[in-house]
Amino acid sequence: MSGATWRTAAAIAIVLASGAWRTPAPPAGTASGSPAPTADDSANAGGATGSASAEPSPAPTPPSGAPAPAELAPPWPPPPYPQYAAPSAPPWIVPTGPAAGPASVRKAGFFHRGLNIDLLALGASQAIGARDTAVGIMLGHGMEIDLGPRLAVRLTLQIAAAGGASRANEDTDSGTFVGAYFAPALVYRFRHAERQHWIPFASAGVDAGTYSFGRGLLGLPPATAGHGQDFIRSGPAPALGAGLLFSPTRIIGLRLAIDYAYFYVAHTSLHLLSETIALRISL
Repeated sequence: MSGATWRTAAAIAIVLASGAWRTPAPPAGTASGSPAPTADDSANAGGATGSASAEPSPAPTPPSGAPAPAELAPPWPPPPYPQYAAPSAPPWIVPTGPAAGPASVRKAGFFHRGLNIDLLALGASQAIGARDTAVGIMLGHGMEIDLGPRLAVRLTLQIAAAGGASRANEDTDSGTFVGAYFAPALVYRFRHAERQHWIPFASAGVDAGTYSFGRGLLGLPPATAGHGQDFIRSGPAPALGAGLLFSPTRIIGLRLAIDYAYFYVAHTSLHLLSETIALRISL
C-alpha cells in the first residue's frame, strides 16, 4: 500500500480509539430529549434577568388635599396571656392553708322545718330564800322555733310549786313558793353535724308571771293575825338555762334542762332552780 493509504488507516484508528464518533452527552440540568440552548435563548434569559434585577418604579404620589391613609390600630382588647398551670407541690410538703369548713347544717327536725315541740316538761324545783328552802315540782309545756341551724326562740308556759322544808314552816304557808309564768328565751345549740345525738345548749330569757312568796321563805317575821303569810308579786325575772338534747332520731328526742331564775322581793333575794326532762318532737 502506498503511503497515503497508511496515513488514512492510522487516522481512522485514532478516531475509533478516542471515541469522538459517539453522540455527545447533553449538558447538566437539561432533559435528554430537549435541545441545547442556543445563543438567542441565552440573550433572552440575560435580558429577563436584567429587568428583574432593576429597581421597582416609585409609588404614585397622592394628589394634594387628599386625606392621609389611616394607620392600622393595634387589636383591642389585646390577646390574653397564655395560662400556665401552677406546678404541684412535692409530696413531702404539707399544705399550710386553712382547713376545709364543716359541712353545712340545716335546721332541726324530720322535715328540717325547725319546729320543736316539748309535750310535757316534768321535774323538781327548789326555791332558795334567805332563811329557808322550799322543795317542789315543776311542770311545763312549750316549743322552740329555729332561727337557723343553731339559734332558736323558746316559748314555754311553766308552773312551779314548792313547800317549806324546815319544821318551823311545814305546817304553815309562810315557807311556800308558787308561780305561774310565761318564759320566752333565746337558745343557742352547739351543733356541728346534722345527725348529732347529743347537743349541748344554753339559753337566756325572762320569766314573766305571777308569784307567791312565803314570809318565812324570805326570812321575814310572821304577819299579825288576820293577815296573809305570803307576798304576791307580778312581773318579769331574769332567767338562765343550760342542758342537753338527746336525739336518737330526727323526729323524737329528749330535752334535759337546768333553769335558774332570780327574784328580788321585800328587799331580799330568792333563787329558783329547776331540773326537768321533756319529750320532744321535731318537725
